[in-house]
Amino acid sequence: MLVASLDKRVGDLQAMQHAAILALPMIRMLQSNNRMLVDKFHTIRQITVPAWKRQFTLALSLNEQKNAVQLADTIDDTTNSLLKSNAELLHRNSVATAKANQRLVIDVETLASVQQTLIGTVEEVIRIQRDGAQQRQQAVKQIEVMREGLRTAISRKTAASSAPMLRHESE
Repeated sequence: MLVASLDKRVGDLQAMQHAAILALPMIRMLQSNNRMLVDKFHTIRQITVPAWKRQFTLALSLNEQKNAVQLADTIDDTTNSLLKSNAELLHRNSVATAKANQRLVIDVETLASVQQTLIGTVEEVIRIQRDGAQQRQQAVKQIEVMREGLRTAISRKTAASSAPMLRHESE
């Protein structure tokens, strides 16, 4: 058992030795890659970054120039639009003012309508007053007939039983 354990230990050490031997070229490749990356980043810092700075500066200048042109166009377009809209508004206002100035204070159609309504009102009031007078005359006649009927009815009852009626009236 001791021999087997020792034999296993030797095998493990040989495997680790071989892994260490394999690690050496890996470390050399890693070092080589790092040197290449350092060189690449040195090139980027010395060549690419200044080129980027120039391109960014150029892009900013071009973008500002584009914005300036757009602003100038917008100002010109707005100026033209204002001139046109003001001319159209002046035209509409002048025509409307001329029409308003030539118009009578009260339209003839309005006066005709008011007159027609007034005549209709007067005629209707006269008709209502006439109808009311006739209805009152009829009401007065009906009231007289009703009073006469009441007098007749009372005088009949009074004649039939004058004593109770008189007592009732005196109480």
